[in-house]
Order: sequence, then structure tokens, then C-alpha cells
Amino acid sequence: MRFRTVLLGNIRKRKITLAVIILLCTVVCVAVNTAFTILHNSREYLSAEAERLGGGDIIYWLSEAQDYNALANEVTGSGMAERADIRQLIFSGYSINGTHSDNEGQLIPYRNNENDYRFINGSMNGYTPNIAIADEEVYVSPALVSGYDVKIGDIVTFELSRTTDKAEFTIAGFYEDPIMGSSMIDMKGFLISETAYDELTERINNIPKLNLLARQGAMLHVFLDDKSLSADGLGRTLRQQTDLGKYTEFMYTKETLSGFMLLLVNVLSGFLFGFAAVLLIICIVIITHTITFTIGQEKSNIGILKAIGCTSGFIKRVYLCEYGAAAILGLLFGIIISMPVSKIVSAKAVTSLGIIVPAEISLTFAAAFSVVWIIIMAVITILPCRRLDRITPVSAILDRDNSRQTVSKHTLDLKRLTISLAVRELLSSKRHYIAVCLIAAFLTVFGGIVLDMNGWLGKNGEGLMDAFSAADHDIGFQPKTAVHMSAVEDIIGQYDSIQEIYGLAMQSAAINGSDCTANIIDNVDKFHIISGHKPSNPNEIVITKTIAESLSIGTGDNVTVDSKGNSAVFHISGIYQCANEMGANIGMSEQGYQRLADTDGYIWCYHYILKNGYRNEEILKLLQEKFKLQADIHTNSWSGLSGIVSTMHLLTVFMYAAAAMFILAAVGLQGGKMLAREHKDMAILKSIGITSKKLRLGFTLRIGLAALIGSAVGAAVCIISADTLISKTMAGFGIGQFISKNGVLFAVVSAVSVSLLFGSFAYIFSRRIKTIPISLLTSKE
Repeated sequence: MRFRTVLLGNIRKRKITLAVIILLCTVVCVAVNTAFTILHNSREYLSAEAERLGGGDIIYWLSEAQDYNALANEVTGSGMAERADIRQLIFSGYSINGTHSDNEGQLIPYRNNENDYRFINGSMNGYTPNIAIADEEVYVSPALVSGYDVKIGDIVTFELSRTTDKAEFTIAGFYEDPIMGSSMIDMKGFLISETAYDELTERINNIPKLNLLARQGAMLHVFLDDKSLSADGLGRTLRQQTDLGKYTEFMYTKETLSGFMLLLVNVLSGFLFGFAAVLLIICIVIITHTITFTIGQEKSNIGILKAIGCTSGFIKRVYLCEYGAAAILGLLFGIIISMPVSKIVSAKAVTSLGIIVPAEISLTFAAAFSVVWIIIMAVITILPCRRLDRITPVSAILDRDNSRQTVSKHTLDLKRLTISLAVRELLSSKRHYIAVCLIAAFLTVFGGIVLDMNGWLGKNGEGLMDAFSAADHDIGFQPKTAVHMSAVEDIIGQYDSIQEIYGLAMQSAAINGSDCTANIIDNVDKFHIISGHKPSNPNEIVITKTIAESLSIGTGDNVTVDSKGNSAVFHISGIYQCANEMGANIGMSEQGYQRLADTDGYIWCYHYILKNGYRNEEILKLLQEKFKLQADIHTNSWSGLSGIVSTMHLLTVFMYAAAAMFILAAVGLQGGKMLAREHKDMAILKSIGITSKKLRLGFTLRIGLAALIGSAVGAAVCIISADTLISKTMAGFGIGQFISKNGVLFAVVSAVSVSLLFGSFAYIFSRRIKTIPISLLTSKE
């Protein structure tokens, strides 16, 4: 009965404090559970769907082979593969509503008895069963909505030849493609009926080869026989023992495709987890400091409780139930709220991921997280309660603590009384401001990192594209037939000045038997060299950090490079930056690639670096209209880039809103307790003529100075470690190095923002000072 009475009394007295703690805990739990739900469910669902639809451990996209089934038999005959499945397709350029794609699409025949695809309804929140595709219809990935703003009923035109041969299909709906359906992957599959596919095949066979644009091909799904063998290891073996290398357009392992498909999810979840960790630390600091403050304020009441027989253990249990209940309520609310939040995130992500991610939370994770959460909250509640053992009834009632209070030696400056009082109080009660310093430091570090990422990313994703590109450019123009390049340059020159022109070719290759893409540049100065030097000599290449780590090779090593059925030994001259193919690429000069294959065909994409670069989209549209069937044309972008950019910008807004809320809560809890402790001091200062306005400014200065100190420490940590932390995060996406352009500026901006928020909220809460009466000096409290 006594326990219940004391507990309920404390809850009534501190209901606002406990409500704020519940809110903070709820935000943390929502962030953690939502991030885990989307990340875990997307990975599990994508893997299960790819397996259900027959996706292999390695997938080869093949063309120009006479007999694809013979290639499949050759693969299984090697003894390394359990099986190899062939799926016919047609490669073709396409346009949607007049917008031409700079990447080929893949027309896939829909055979219901072989490929049980899931078809998404028009609202993109569920599935439509029993689909029959009419001959004039096509089903597409929902990711095309983000790239082309497609709608049901729009027309997709496939270019079969350089003349007038084309095929038009009406978009009848959307389907889930767990292999290449994400907006992060430029190649896209288009499902058409078997009859339409057979008709297209016949039309392609009747088009003269010189005019042909579309071509027949196949996907070869290879399944590992020995699960202990890596997919890369199998790929190296197959390249050596079969003729796959002669017919491979490109090749990806299951893991690489999954990385592309889930790129946006991984980025989003990574930042949410990181932010949740920062908020959890802040939550711990706030709760710990709140309990410490509460014990300091209520020494007299604690002494009375001890005088009537309540032990320290009894009071600890009261605090544990009081704050533990708030933390557990926050946990429960967080889990409950994360359910609809996960559904909202899943629905918003359909047009980026190309799949509907199940939004059901993992009960196993929820249970495990709940256990960890309860343990953490129990520990941070019990630790500050150790002070209860040092409080005796006599000392508490007489308002004397066994520990000696530190008195500041700071002398008051009457000319600058407000500042002087603030500094004096700050120095004499340093431990009361530790929480403000810590919270400001953590928020400054994370805020600086987020600003760094956003600054690097750029308004339109320039930073990310520079990292994924072998070299910088604004416009890329790759002829598919004879084109007068002077006409191209004249069109570009009407809108912007051309600064530089160079050629880039991307060819399928292998390094020490491991499949990769060879980036061939006729001006090797354009490579983004991280270490070592550019491949100036024909026998030199540069590799990415991803290749270096996966094959345990580095600068100075000699390697064997294969392409087009030929091989040669090259010397690694350096490490360069290019995250394309998730970092699975190498770089070499034109003369270097000529040791392997001819470079006279239409393999070159001419890259233009422009003076301003802000009219690239206009130039792109004009070139596509003029050279629609003669070239592939692109800017330094790709279809999924806008999704990443908008998500990162929205995430930044959310994070700063959450940070502001936590600062508001911290100032409200800590500032409220400080003012309660200083009521009589404020009354004394008022009695000697100091106005409420000056006292409010003094209080704001104290909080602001404490926050500024913490922010300064956080800014220093951010400047020193931000690039390293971001580089480690980005390494998983094939980005070898991250260097911030304005790291110091962003750290300072973050520090100033956090300090100003603390100061602003402190001034708002200091309104309570106006209500403190001088008559408080005559009260008996």
C-alpha cells in the first residue's frame, strides 16, 4: 500500500516529465522498428521472390549466340553448376510517351506455366491475380513511374530498326520484377504475350542486319552445385572452361543485383539506424540526468521517507517502476506506431524498389529489441539511484548534503551583469549542464554528417553520379551508326560552351577470371585516381577498391585481363573511384584495350563537359529528337537518382525535425528543473533590481553557452571523423572514397544550428521567470 501511494504520488507530480520521456522513447522505437522492418522484409521478400521465379546465383545476359541451349549444356557439363536455365528475350531501345530511354529494354515472353510473376494493381497497394496478357499489351515495372511518370494506358514504342520498323504496346499494368525492377537499375524488363514475342522475333529476322537495332538474346540463370563455392569463383571457372565470355553482354551475381535493387533501402535504413542510435544515446542522457536532478531536488522528501522506515531499495524500486513504466510505454507505443509507418514507407517505396515490401513487423525482432530496451532502461534508471544510499534522514531534513558544493571563484562584472551572472552560475553548477553539452555534441556530429552527405550528393545527385561514373561529364553521346559529330557539337553549342570532349567505352571483361566491366578512356587524365597513378602505358590498368579487396590484389601487382576471347597481362598502376557495377570494374587506356580487342566499332560514347551544365536536360531532349535511332544519349544521371536525392532530402528534414523535438524536450526537462532549483535565487536577484528580462537572457546564455561548448566538441569530432565514417558506409555500394567539399563549413553550420535551437527554446521556457514573485523570499519552503 505504501509503495503504491508513493509511486502514484510521484507519477502525478512528474506527469509532464514522464510524458516527455514516453514521447522520446516512442520516437526512438518507431525509427528502429521501421528501419528494421523495411530492411529485413525487403531482403527476405526479394530473395524469396527471386528464388521462386528461378533467379540463378549468377545471371548472364547473352546475345549473338547461335544456340543458347548448347551454351547452357556447356555450363552444366563443366561439373561446377547444378543447372543452367535459358530464358529467351529481345533487346530493344524504347521510348515512353515520346521520352526516349538511353538504355535498352528487354522484351520477355510471359508464359504463365513457367514464370508466376506477381501483378500489381493500379493503386499499387496489392496484387491482381489471373492475368492474361493480350497481344497488344505490355506489363512494366512500377519503377518506370518514377523515371517516366507512366500510367496505365500509356504507349511504349520499341525500336526494331534504323528505319521505320517499330512495335507499339499499351501499358496494361505493372508487375514485380525482383531481378531488375528497381529504379536503381537502368535495364528494365517488359512482359508481353508469347504470340507478340513470336511475331517480333519473326520481324527481327526479316530486317536487314545493317538496319537492325533490336536483337535476340537470352538470360542464362546458373545455379551453384557446390554451395561452398562463391558465385565469383564459379564465374571465373565458367569463363575459363566455356565460351560464355564470347556472348556475354553483362553478368551479375545474385548478391550484386540484390545490392542494386535495395540500394535505396540500404541507404535509408542505414541513416535511420544511425539516427536512432544517436537519439537513444540522447534519451539515455536525458533520463539519467532527469533522475539525478530529481534526487537532488527531493533530498528532503527522500529523507522523510527514510525516517519513516522506507529503505534505499524501496525508493529505488519506486524510481525503477516510475521511469521504467514510461520507457516501456514508449516502447509499446513505438512498436504499435511503427506498423502503420512501415506500411506508409512500403507504399511510398513501390515506385523506387519495384516491389511491394511486406510491412508486417518481425515479432522475433520486436521481442529481442524489447528485452534489450528493458535492460538498457533498467540500467540507466538504477545507476543514478545509487546516490540514494548516501542520503541520510538527518542531513536531508536539514538540507545538508554530505558532498561539498563547489563555489565559483568567478567575480561578478557589474557592467556586464547578465553575462557575468550566467558564467558564474555555469561555472558553479557545471554538472547540471553536462546533459546539454552531451546532447549538443551528439546532434552536432550527426547533423554535420547528414549535411556532409547532402552537400556531396548535390541538388540533383551530382556527387553520387560522379562516384558511379568512371569520369566526369555532362552529356554522353554514343553513335549506333555513322553520325557527323560536328552536327552534335553544333546543337550542344547553341545551349552551352563545350569545355572538353573525350571518349569512353564500356566492355565486358574479366580480371584474373572474375567478371567485371572495363572502362576504356582515350584520355586517362579523366580517371578519378585515389592512389597510385593513371594507366598511361598500354600495359597498365587501374582498379577499384572493391576489386582490390575481393581479389586481394593491389597497386604493383600483375593481373590477367580477358575480353572478347583474348587475354593479356597488365600491371596495376593505381586505385581509382568508380562505383558502377557496385565497384566491379577496371580502367585502362584505349591503347591498353587494343591489346585485347578492336576499338573501331560503335563502342565509344563521346562525353562532353560543358561550361555551365544547367541546360543539360534541354540539350538531351533536342539530341534525342534529332538522333533518335542513331545514338544512345544520356546525361550524367540515371533513372533511380531522383529517388535517392528526394529521399535523402526528406530524410534530412525528418532528422532535423526530430532533433529539434529532442532539443525542445531536453531544454524543457533540464531547464524546468534548473528553474525550480533556482526559484529563491531568482527572487533574490529580482529584489535587488535585476529585471525579469535580464534574468531570462542570463538563463538563455547559460543553456546556449553549454550547448555551444558541446557543439564545438561535436563539430571538431565531425571534422576529424565524418569523411572516414561516411567512406565506410559508402564502401558497401562500391564507392571507394568519400571526400567532403565543405566538411568544415557543414560542421560549423550544424554546431551553430544546434546551439541556436537550444538558446531559442531556453528563452521560450524562461518565461516562467516572469511569474516568480519576490514574496517567495518570505515563504517557509
